[in-house]
Amino acid sequence: AIVANIDRRYPSSFARSSVYDVTDPLYGGIGDDNFDNASAIATAITAVRGAVDSVRGGTIFFPPGSYLVNSTINLDDTIGIRLLGLGGITSGVFPQTVIHYAGTTTAISARSTSSFALEHMYIYAPNLGANASIIDLSWSNTGGDAALAHISYNYLSTNFVSTAVILLDRANSNIIEYNNLVGGGTATILGISTNGHYSNANHLIGNHFVGVKNAIQDAGQAWSVEKNTFEGTGTAFVKVYNVVMSDGTYINF
Repeated sequence: AIVANIDRRYPSSFARSSVYDVTDPLYGGIGDDNFDNASAIATAITAVRGAVDSVRGGTIFFPPGSYLVNSTINLDDTIGIRLLGLGGITSGVFPQTVIHYAGTTTAISARSTSSFALEHMYIYAPNLGANASIIDLSWSNTGGDAALAHISYNYLSTNFVSTAVILLDRANSNIIEYNNLVGGGTATILGISTNGHYSNANHLIGNHFVGVKNAIQDAGQAWSVEKNTFEGTGTAFVKVYNVVMSDGTYINF
């Protein structure tokens, strides 16, 4: 059944729990690794933002499949939007939910978001350019700092040309845990990317860095980095660079 919500419609079975299935005909997503899902995802985001109780956000659900996306998924300045799949922590088991990002710009722009979440996804972004990241959690120039994000149980992979897998410039109190992370030209996880900015109280827990060059760089103050593992391949090496300690000193290794 379809119920009305102002001038937008969504499936009543999901509406009660604020879950929006990107493959519902109302949005039009197709997980065949051929159809460009950028418009379908944008339509689902618009539905979440246009809901009567939009302050509480909602979950955009990606059923099993490979979703080709050719342009940036824009979540800037949103509150409480969660992107949820059905698997993606390891490449050893074929992931159930894949976002194949074929663009050269940032894959997911979550600048100045509050309580953004990304869970159980395999995101493959082989073509990112030099100023791009898989996830950009920085400042949007119009909103506040990106804060309270939760990125967990994903496999995130890009090249060594991109800026980073995850960018945390002017981002505070975010949790990144139990992900497999591959690639990043400047760093896999990059904190401060612009002089005079900051990146504080972010938490990296139990992530596995695979074949990376600079694993964590320019972290800012009061970061928690614990239980992470590092796997070098080829000429890549593990490096933690310019992590600021509570007394203002830096650590590098």
